[in-house]
Parts: sequence; structure tokens; C-alpha cells
Amino acid sequence: MSILEKFEGFLKSEQVDVRRKAVTTLGEIKSEKGVEYLLAALKDSDHIVRSTAIFSLGEIASEKAVEPLLTFLQDKDANIRSCTAVALGKIGVLKAEDALIRTLKDPDAYVRGCVASALAKIGSEKSEKLLVKILKTADEPDARRKAIVALKEVHSDRVRQAVFDALEDKDETVRNCAAVAVGEMGINEAEDKLIALLKTETPDTQISLLFALGEIRSTKAVKMIIPFLRSSHLNVAQQAASALGKIRSDKALQELIALLYAELPGMKWSLVEALGETRRAEAVAPLTTLIADPDSDVRWSVARGLGLIQSKKSLQPLLKMLNDPDSNVRSIAAVSLGHLGFEEAIDPLISALQDSENKVVDSVAAALTEIGSLKVYEKLQRLLPTLDASFKETVRHILDEIHARFPMMR
Repeated sequence: MSILEKFEGFLKSEQVDVRRKAVTTLGEIKSEKGVEYLLAALKDSDHIVRSTAIFSLGEIASEKAVEPLLTFLQDKDANIRSCTAVALGKIGVLKAEDALIRTLKDPDAYVRGCVASALAKIGSEKSEKLLVKILKTADEPDARRKAIVALKEVHSDRVRQAVFDALEDKDETVRNCAAVAVGEMGINEAEDKLIALLKTETPDTQISLLFALGEIRSTKAVKMIIPFLRSSHLNVAQQAASALGKIRSDKALQELIALLYAELPGMKWSLVEALGETRRAEAVAPLTTLIADPDSDVRWSVARGLGLIQSKKSLQPLLKMLNDPDSNVRSIAAVSLGHLGFEEAIDPLISALQDSENKVVDSVAAALTEIGSLKVYEKLQRLLPTLDASFKETVRHILDEIHARFPMMR
């Protein structure tokens, strides 16, 4: 009897937990052979078994499941209807389209959102035009917002224009949603409109506009963004810092460094994150001043940021942070050293394999594997005979991982 055939027995078990586990596992296996068992589970008396079976059918993405699933778009349970829409979206075939379109009138808002997303994933011109029409003409702001969320997965000129136009929607929550979508979709043509809206919108929408300007790397917006760094609304100020970090211009970098030294309340962590995001070598010196900051979250962000900056200047501060009192900081310092890949970090990382915290050891091992040079391989090979059993197992694992990436190293 095959492993999959055993599931027939599990799905007939009187214990509901066994049946639930069975349908979950079938989704994880993602075998076409599991579809028939999952279709049978759609008739289970337990609603969690049914909803999980629907989810698992979506994970397998078999067209065989489409017809049986369509009836569940009319189920009395809104959770079942939403799960079904998500599954049909993952399967993504046209024959589900008409039933999904009808379900756009579902009384439950969350279900309607899942249906809109599913239609966007199916990606037919018919579905695309319908969602654009909803965005442009629906009376309910909620319907227009859900259309935007669904459409941002589509990148046709028609959709990009419709999302751009939604920045002028009469409802602020729709404009807010459109701003986020503009950023995520990279609609650079919206730059001037985003800048103009910054002057008039409320703080909640300004946050989304700042996000979008950062995502499209708007150097034109830098002068407009800088005053927001000192906004009385902390979330606005933090988003302004994030935007400048992504824009990465000289002026943006200068302002972030100046504000870091100004020590504005509540802004240090955001400024550190933004400086790392610039990926500019000039950010290393100000970040290095904070490697002993009393706040471990700040130190963690410093170590992460230094790892984003491909500069030898990042090396020594990160090596010092391998000895930080906080294990999370030591762990991210190791990860950053792995990203940078400098061979000068090899010996300190090998020493750090003896850290008392397993998560640090795991990060160090991953860093050495990422560096993956012949020098790492040879040093660990020479070290192997001198190690005790537990340490030897860790080093062997690193060697195996390096060999998997570079088969010639053996």
C-alpha cells in the first residue's frame, strides 16, 4: 500500500484531528494523486476538514478540482466561500471565471475581496476589464479598494492607468489604497501626482504617499519629503525616513545622517534602517557610532544595515558585533558578514561557531556556507579532526553545504 493510499483510512477515521491532519498533509505533499482523496473530504461533516481540503486542492492546483469546488462558492459558511475563491484563484483556469464573477455580489466583504483577487490571478481580459470597471464605477468605496488590491497583481497598461486615476478618487481611503498600489506596481508616471497630494492629504494617507515615493525612487520628491522627517506624527516621520533611504540620493543621505546626530525622540531606529537601505558607503561611519547603543533593537538594525552596504568599511564594526551581549545581534552580524563575503571574516566566524546560543551557531554556519570559498573549505577540513563530536557534526554540515554549492571542492 502506498503512502497516499493510507490516507483513505485516515480520512475515514472517527477522530476529527486525524482527518484534519490528513487533508493538511495532502496539501503539503502536492501530489495530483491526492486530489481524489481531497475531493472525497469535501463531504466531511467537520467544516475545518472541508475548508482545509479546499485549501489543499488550491495548493495542488489541479483542474480536476474546479467543477467540484464551484458549488462551494454558494456555501452558507463565508469562510468556506472565501477559501474556495482563493483555491480557484490558485488553480487559475477560465472555466471558474463566470461563477467567480457572479460571486462578486456575495454579501460578505471578505469573500468579495477573495473573489476579486482570484479573478485577477485568472488574468483574462474579461476579468481585468470587469475589475477596472468596478474600480471606476462601484458606488461602495470598499468595492473600489478591493478592486485595487486585486488589480495590483496585474501590470497591463489599462490597469496601471486605472490605478493611477484612482489617486483622484473622491474617497480618501481609496486614494490611500491607490497610493500603496502605485508604489508596489512601480508606476513612475504618478510621481508628480503623489508629490502634489502630500500637501493636502491627512497623515494616514501621507504615510502611503511617502511609501509610494520611496518605492519609485523619486529624487524629485526629496525636497518635499525632508520636512516630514520632523512631523509631529511619528509614523509619518518614520515613513519619510524610509522613503529617503530607498531614494538613496546625496541629499537624502545627508539629511538622514544629520537627523541621526540630532537624536530626535522615537526616530533613531527608523533612521538606522533608512541609512542601511541607502546601501551607501558614506552611511557606515554614522552607523558605526551606534554599535554599542543601549537599545539592542538599534544595534540589530545597525548590524543588518552594515550588511547591506557592500564596503570593506562595514567589516570591522560587524566583527566587533559578533561579541555583542545580545544573541540576536550576534546572529544578524554573522548573517551580514556572510552577505558581504569578505575572507577576513572567515577566522572570526569559525571561532563564533562555539557561541553558546544555537541560533547564533546556525547563523554563523549559514554565513560560512554563503562565503563558500576554497579558503573556508580548507580551514574547516583542517579543523575537523581536532573537534569534539557535537562541534564536528556542525562543521561537517557546513562542509556538505559548501560542497553541494561547489561540487569541485572535494
